Amino acid sequence: GPLRPDEVEEVEDALGNEEAAAPPGLHASEAAVEEAEHARLAAQRAFLQGDLQRCLGAQGEQRRAFDRAKEALAEARAARERAAEEQHAAEQRSAVLRGQNEGTREYLAERS
Repeated sequence: GPLRPDEVEEVEDALGNEEAAAPPGLHASEAAVEEAEHARLAAQRAFLQGDLQRCLGAQGEQRRAFDRAKEALAEARAARERAAEEQHAAEQRSAVLRGQNEGTREYLAERS
């Protein structure tokens, strides 16, 4: 984009009497404009790199939160499976006790 007024001042200050230092065929003011554009692009690149680092950090946090949620889900599923197994075992014990109870009733009925 075009230079801002403060950038133009920087370019003018940088020019001073350095026109002799300009590469052959390139006027010093053109070199200063090019240098200012390079500085602007470098600043923009630094900002974008910082933005990228923030995004990568946020992505890492989201990935860790997702992993924690997956672990919690796995634990909940395991707890549900254990509860189902315990219920099945309790139902089997109950059936055995009902059978024993029925046998005891029949025995007592026969003795009467």
